[in-house]
Amino acid sequence: MLAAEPLDGLYEALRDCRLQSALAMLQEDPGRLPVSRVGALVERLEREVRQLQEAGEIGAWRRTERHVFALRALLAHGPQPRKMIRDVALAPGYAGKFLLVRLAGGLPDGKLCLRGGDEWHREILRNTVAEMRDLGFSGVEAFALGGGFVQRKHRQRLRLWGASDEFGRCDMGLAARLLRGAFPQTDIRIED
Repeated sequence: MLAAEPLDGLYEALRDCRLQSALAMLQEDPGRLPVSRVGALVERLEREVRQLQEAGEIGAWRRTERHVFALRALLAHGPQPRKMIRDVALAPGYAGKFLLVRLAGGLPDGKLCLRGGDEWHREILRNTVAEMRDLGFSGVEAFALGGGFVQRKHRQRLRLWGASDEFGRCDMGLAARLLRGAFPQTDIRIED
């Protein structure tokens, strides 16, 4: 009976998107991941994502979709926190501001990511911190490495240009590298 309690605690942490707690438990014993239960949880959450999309609940849909991504990465790669966070988060067809961000502290320390989707670069940064909190990673700070603008010119082409008024221009080559990893069939163009 005592052995079942940590397993239930692990599943509950994964279900409730308290990933830092779950990963701490898995660091102690990586073999205790309840693969079939997590697989069933992913399927349930994917249905929830579809329902939230249909209902137009954008915030809840995005949070739940990130949770699904993290659990799928855990099943595929084991307890590797950096793989549980998307390198790039841009909505399909997005055109607007983006920010290159470095995460510091906590389990994903040093992770570089590219985020977009807000009216102001500082909001992108604030929402990146909220994203880490939603995933259950405590003590994580996000540092802006500069920003710019992105536009999908054609179905298979992204254009990067400009800079953030607040954070300056990011390393566009690094931003393009992250985007190529996320969209391998897309031509990435950097313009001045």
